[in-house]
Amino acid sequence: MILHLTILNGTHAGHSVQVTAGTPRTFGRAAQSDVVLQDVYLSDVHFALYCDEQGARVRDLQSHNGTFVNNAPVTDATLAAGDRISAGQTVFEVAITAHGLEAPTSALSTTGEITAEDLVRGMQSAPHDCARWALHSEEGNYFAIIDCAREPDLITLVNRIHEEFCAFDETREPDDLGETAPFLVTLTPATHGLADVFEETWGRGHAVFLVSPRPFIEVYQHLISLVTWDEHQKLASARFWDPTRLAEHIARLAPEETDGFFGPLTCILAESADPRVLTRYARTPEGVVTATPLTLSLQGV
Repeated sequence: MILHLTILNGTHAGHSVQVTAGTPRTFGRAAQSDVVLQDVYLSDVHFALYCDEQGARVRDLQSHNGTFVNNAPVTDATLAAGDRISAGQTVFEVAITAHGLEAPTSALSTTGEITAEDLVRGMQSAPHDCARWALHSEEGNYFAIIDCAREPDLITLVNRIHEEFCAFDETREPDDLGETAPFLVTLTPATHGLADVFEETWGRGHAVFLVSPRPFIEVYQHLISLVTWDEHQKLASARFWDPTRLAEHIARLAPEETDGFFGPLTCILAESADPRVLTRYARTPEGVVTATPLTLSLQGV
């Protein structure tokens, strides 16, 4: 279960925060809160959100002005989709979704000496395989942006998988990549290439993964439009192919900028600071980008 909290008013209006099972988050106006808001009527650490498979709840943390759910004061309350939380002068709307990773049926129906239990146990120690399964759960065409400048040997990988690819800066020579050399690569689910890309890039910050209903050329043309260089041929735009820079860039996007950034993309998957956690970026009809963290574990499968 994932709890989504969208801010409806004030300086942060339109922004969305996610809370996943087992990872509570605190809200307030001081740095010791997980989510810091510019609202002088909030306490330093005002309230906390929790969720698990049984449900979601909010707990007031002895705040000065109180926490309210649907205009009623609460100390600890269960939340439902559509509820509104008020704290200080800020109003939040609750949405709840169930989003988890499931092993493909084919992976659990192996024959011979390797049992399904053995396979699942092996996957527990391989986050890159779990991340690949997460990509498999998305509908559309799959792509990766691979940063070969950070690891030049990845050019060998790009050539080896025999898929469509093109460099963002076609003037670069393979032996002189400079400081930036992102390549857009098609990933076909049925080939070994997709597994190889995850194995050789995941946990190293070398790639992000994209999903789109559109073909390679349209995705490439859109991404190229986002990349600019200055008069000294230095990169002037955000390095959105770097998982860390992607998170920073998306966090700064205003709602009206999200369509321009996502274009034909339906979602972007990238590793987090902890490679055992994948972040799924997607836009809502209102233009708000949701950043949903998924723990790369097959517990319970």
